[in-house]
Amino acid sequence: MKQSSRFALCLLLADLPLSTAFATPLVLEPSSDWTLHVQEDNCQLLRRFGQGQAELTVQFDTRSPAESPSLMLIGEPVSFRGEKTSLKLSMLPGGGSYNWVDNSVTRGFTLDGKPTLLVSYVPFVDKPDSTKPKYADFHARRRLVLMPAKIAAIDRMLVEPALKPPLLLKLGSMAEPYASLRRCGMNVVRSWGIEPTDTAQMPETYPSPRRGADSWIAALPLPRATSQRSDRAEARVRLMVDEQGRPYDCKINVTMVKAGFVDETCQHLMHNAKFDPALNAAQKPVKGWWTTVIRFQMRKGANVGP
Repeated sequence: MKQSSRFALCLLLADLPLSTAFATPLVLEPSSDWTLHVQEDNCQLLRRFGQGQAELTVQFDTRSPAESPSLMLIGEPVSFRGEKTSLKLSMLPGGGSYNWVDNSVTRGFTLDGKPTLLVSYVPFVDKPDSTKPKYADFHARRRLVLMPAKIAAIDRMLVEPALKPPLLLKLGSMAEPYASLRRCGMNVVRSWGIEPTDTAQMPETYPSPRRGADSWIAALPLPRATSQRSDRAEARVRLMVDEQGRPYDCKINVTMVKAGFVDETCQHLMHNAKFDPALNAAQKPVKGWWTTVIRFQMRKGANVGP
C-alpha cells in the first residue's frame, strides 16, 4: 500500500506545473562580489551564491556588446539525475522569461567534479527593440538590443530546473555589473579590428549564411570527450567575415572535448562557410562576425579516446 501511494504521488507531481509541485524556491544570498574576467575572445562575469552544498556559481559570458550573454550555473543545486534537464529562467522584476527544452541545455562537470548547466541566452529583456533591423541568421534571438533601464531594475534571477526545487538568486542591482560586462565586450570587438563606436565600421546587421548553415555544420567532425562523465559538448564559434562575405578568421571556445577538435572544425568552417556580408548603418558591406553555438551529443564512453 505504501509503495502504491508513493507511485501515485510521483505521477501526480509529474503532471503538476513546476510552480505548483515546488511552490517555495530555495533563496540563495550572495557569498562573493561580482568578478569580471577578461579573456582573449570573451568576457566573464562571475558571482557565488549560497554556502556549502547549496553554493552556486553564476557565470555570465559575452563576446560582444550586441549580444545577450550566455549563462553557466555551477554547483550542487543544479545537479541532475537521469536525462531530463529542461530549465526555465526568469529575470526579476520586469525582465524576460525563457523555457529551454532538454536539447537546449548543455550539462557537464567542471574539472573538480562540480555539476554545470549551460544555456546560450539570458532573457534580460523579452524582445529586441522594434526600431532595429531584424537579423537574417537563425541566431537572431541572442542578438538583442538590451535596454539599460530595464536591466538596472533587475535584482533577482529565478532558476526552475525540471523536477527540482526552484532557486531564487538575489543578484543585487545589475546596472553596474552589466555595464562592466558590456564595456568589456566593446574592448573585445576592438581587439577584432572593429571600432564599436564608429557607425561606419560597426555592423548594424550581421553576416548571414548563404543557403543556411545546416549543411556545413552537419558535416563537422565529431569531438572526443575528455571524461566518461561528459555526454555532451558545446562549441561556441566565431567567424570573422570580410566585406565580400568570406571568413578570414576563426575562434572556437569548447568544453569537455579532446584537443585537435578546434583546428579541424575551424579548417572545415573556413573552407565551407559562405555569407552575405554584414551591413553598417548606411547599408554598406563591412567586416563583421558570425557566432553560433554547436552542441554535440556523445554516447557515453564511445568517443572517449587518447
